[in-house]
Amino acid sequence: MRRNANRRQALTLVLLAALVAMLVPARSTLADEDKSPSTIQIAFDGSAGYNSVEDVREAFRNPNVSRVVALDKTLVYTMPAEASSLLFTIKNVRENGLLTSVNYHSIVDGQPWMAVGMSQFKGPKNSYSCDVPVSADLVSAAVGFDVTASESLNVAAEAWVPQTAGEKTVSSMRLTSTPVYAYYSYDVYFGQNRIATGTAKRLVGACFQRGFAYRFDD
Repeated sequence: MRRNANRRQALTLVLLAALVAMLVPARSTLADEDKSPSTIQIAFDGSAGYNSVEDVREAFRNPNVSRVVALDKTLVYTMPAEASSLLFTIKNVRENGLLTSVNYHSIVDGQPWMAVGMSQFKGPKNSYSCDVPVSADLVSAAVGFDVTASESLNVAAEAWVPQTAGEKTVSSMRLTSTPVYAYYSYDVYFGQNRIATGTAKRLVGACFQRGFAYRFDD
């Protein structure tokens, strides 16, 4: 009897452990992806007339690097503040990290022993959204940047096309750029009541990514 009770107790503990494992969400891999050797993030000061080309070129010298995210630090850092109009007040502006667009801005191809590159970057306008009719001026005052402006980035990239990559013979390399946005959220109040949450995006950089095509005889 006692042995059967011990077995039932052990089985119950095992089932509880399995249930806990199912209910607890898996750890996010975002932090690990940020530390991946295949991706490098660099920051530059666009206000000083400096662009990212030398840093991007140096990053791509590492054969394990496939993506370089170049950020203009003068655009990344803002000073959010509470802002009010006759009807609404925006509070609690939150920085929610970076978003990379899925749409290419530029694409260049090159052959081995060539240098391929792209310079300057004029991306889509900043944007905002909200379920209540807050004005662009009010949101801009709250998040610390013009949510309808088109940012100009003095961003550039260059990479050398190698003969081999991963012990395979390269036939061509493609370098692409996609916009990178800083992403914000905020709360909208009517009087003392929070009635909505909105978002805003600001163009702050570009993600350069390279990929290889290989010879068929390898």
